[in-house]
Amino acid sequence: MATAAGCWLTDVHGRSHFDATAGSGAVNLGHAHPAVIAACERQLRRTLHLGWNIAIDIREDFARSLVAFSPIAEGQALFCVTGAEAIEAALKIAHAATGRHWSAAFESGFHGKTAGALSVTWREGFRRYSALRDTGTLFAALADEDSAAAALDALETSIAARARESGPPAAIVVEPVQCAEGVFVAGSAFLKGLRRLADRIQAVLIFDEIYTGFGRTGRCFVAGDETCLPDLLVVGKALGNGIPVSAVLGSRDIMSVLPPGAHSSTFAAHPMACAAGRAVLKTMADTQPWHSAARLGAVLRHRLAGISRASGRIGAPRGSGLMLAFECCDADGQPDPAAALSFLAEARAARLVLRGGGRSGATIKLTPPLTMDDGECAFLADTIATIADRLQDRHA
Repeated sequence: MATAAGCWLTDVHGRSHFDATAGSGAVNLGHAHPAVIAACERQLRRTLHLGWNIAIDIREDFARSLVAFSPIAEGQALFCVTGAEAIEAALKIAHAATGRHWSAAFESGFHGKTAGALSVTWREGFRRYSALRDTGTLFAALADEDSAAAALDALETSIAARARESGPPAAIVVEPVQCAEGVFVAGSAFLKGLRRLADRIQAVLIFDEIYTGFGRTGRCFVAGDETCLPDLLVVGKALGNGIPVSAVLGSRDIMSVLPPGAHSSTFAAHPMACAAGRAVLKTMADTQPWHSAARLGAVLRHRLAGISRASGRIGAPRGSGLMLAFECCDADGQPDPAAALSFLAEARAARLVLRGGGRSGATIKLTPPLTMDDGECAFLADTIATIADRLQDRHA
């Protein structure tokens, strides 16, 4: 690709492609948002780089703005560069706060590919080459609304059994909506149950909202209901709308347990990232794009459900807001990785950029920019319908 703007990418031959990935979920406001570009250009003329340990006005402004924008009242922010690094920092805070050294996480969860983040990432194939092989992480089943009670009971039983040998966990780490392995939504009852469980065993509850934050699910954050507010909220991706920046947010009490300098990196809270992030927060406060994500997500999910009913090759959609997925299926309705590869190839030919993957390799994921309009939403749904028809005809 050569250029990008809004929901569209332009290749070196001048052809337009619709980006239904939003740059892996990082450009919720669309590519090359003018407010973000202008903020970066202004900052480029002022200060490009100083280092994390030299104070700069825009970093202080950005920190205040981010805390005020977040659901963590009277909180503090620890800035990082990538989402994986922010997960590492959150785990360090949990270890410092509790004096414990193992965590509970969830099957199909993904938190990054650095060693600490991999310790709470589910897929063994990702962890195979990690420098930390035996972290003792307990992986439990994520639950929707219908299965919350049973899953919470099972998790508490598993934690109690592990605790008899190793003590309680330092942290419970959860994505309110998992994306990497196929878009699975944790029900609100389950998240509230995790809050109660974390309180009982005095573990740190960490919400990884790197993907879900800043409007992706049709809400500004999934965290926010006081009954399921986490101790630590990890954000990234859309915070910079294409510029690398992430953060851990928590109360002053918990953030203060990590000694100064115990987690830092050269480019954390880079001036350009702070400028981009501040522009993102202002734009989001002004436009509240999560309302559009909720509305268009419902429209797109309805269309996908209709395509699923009409096609023998597309499973029912799932997800929240503009974070949706479906399976490509064989004639018996089972996940079919080969069909997913065919679907992705057809999408490329139609100049539609999608991501596949999931637990079985048969998932198609949809995370377009939240700035997508009604016409673009219709184009996306129509293109998916056309591809589904072709695949059905090919296998009829």
